Amino acid sequence: MPREGELATNSTRAVDEEQAKGDEVNSSKFSHPRRKSHLARWWWVYLILSLIIGVAILVGLLFGLVPKIAQKSIDDSTIQVHGIAIRDPTNNQITLDMNSTVQASVPVAATLSPQAFQMFSLQSGSNPFLSMPVDDFKVENTFDLNVVGASSQILDANAYESFATQIVSQRNIQVGLVSTPDISIGPLKYRVNFQKSIQLQGLNMLQGMTLSNSTILKTPMPDGTNMLNDCTIPNPSSFKMELGNLTADIYLGPAKIGFTTIKDLTLYPGDNKIQVFNHLNPLLVASPTITNAFLSIPNINITLMFTSVIFDGQSIGWLQQPLQKLSPFFATMNPGPSGGPKLPISLDQIEAMLARILNGSSGTKNTASNGGGNPVANATLAVSEPLTNNAVKEKARETGQAPQVAQHQASYGPRDIAGDIANTVGAVAGNIGNTVGAVAGRIGGTQPGTIGNTVGRVAGDTAGAVTSVAGSVGRIIEDLQGLGRA
Repeated sequence: MPREGELATNSTRAVDEEQAKGDEVNSSKFSHPRRKSHLARWWWVYLILSLIIGVAILVGLLFGLVPKIAQKSIDDSTIQVHGIAIRDPTNNQITLDMNSTVQASVPVAATLSPQAFQMFSLQSGSNPFLSMPVDDFKVENTFDLNVVGASSQILDANAYESFATQIVSQRNIQVGLVSTPDISIGPLKYRVNFQKSIQLQGLNMLQGMTLSNSTILKTPMPDGTNMLNDCTIPNPSSFKMELGNLTADIYLGPAKIGFTTIKDLTLYPGDNKIQVFNHLNPLLVASPTITNAFLSIPNINITLMFTSVIFDGQSIGWLQQPLQKLSPFFATMNPGPSGGPKLPISLDQIEAMLARILNGSSGTKNTASNGGGNPVANATLAVSEPLTNNAVKEKARETGQAPQVAQHQASYGPRDIAGDIANTVGAVAGNIGNTVGAVAGRIGGTQPGTIGNTVGRVAGDTAGAVTSVAGSVGRIIEDLQGLGRA
């Protein structure tokens, strides 16, 4: 049986254990209210910290990641130019139209602000030569970028003239476009760098130009035009170009026979069929039979040396200079299949005959020039000076044309030309006689019974041919006699 002292000790111990348990319970009960009290006292500190962290993340996105995404979208985009139109040219500015398609990859809708594209040549590494204003436009995955009626300033005249030279002379051209527009994504704007390379096609020296349907006018036009031609100018380029009035000297071999004017020319992509107004030397017009015979020969190469480009009364230097430097240009008169009927005299002899008419009928050489005056109004222009372009002169020497043209320039007159023609006709008649004899001999050896009929037909054909030749000679001699009297 426990003693009274032990009972008291055990009772005290039990009370202590119960009190400890109560303290734990009270501590647990009062821990959550303490946290609330702490937050209630320091909530503003936690709010500021949260705002700072949120703003830092947002700033990083808006000014770090988003601009990089926008710039990458611009860098990865491509632009394909379908056509460029150059209108109303002056020496300081042009009016520009451009049709193009842009391929891009944009994650959100965006808009590019109004800007000015600066154009420069990637081939020559030139300074920007042209500024083309562009309105704002929406950026999508695929969209059209069209510019209409943009008044574009020429920033560097030398660089733009070099670009015009590339347009005229080359098949392919590479051009750079640069600008620094703002891109808008909702209310936000970012500055981006727009740098693109575009591929264009050039005029390729107007290769394939042709002349046909030559018509000599009995009465010249008021501006002095005495011959008209239909002309086809191919334009394989990306450009539509308003050029105005172009003037070029016309050469057959090294002999200048006149000059031509192309009026109000606008080159469209593809074949351009136009009429050209020619000013032939009056001596050629005075002998129409010879001149028409020459003008009807197929596949004659005509050389053009451009001298001026006039638009709205103003000389356009950035195009006139390249055309002058790049001359000569070549055109084919009366294009047709090769291997046609042979002429009784060679083309070299025809060229020499024309040169002798131009330079020898008066016994002196006229050296007047159209430089410095109005080439269209000067209807009596002398066109006898030789071609001075080194490349064409070298070509003439290689083909043997130059020595023939140079012979007898001062002494060769209408009687000499008639003598040459008579000799030529005699040679042709001799060839015809030999041919008839050979045919008759062959027929006689194979089918004697038909010799009479066959020879009769051959003789009839021969007589008709000789009569035709004689008639042509008569008309030529009449022209030459009239030329001698003139």
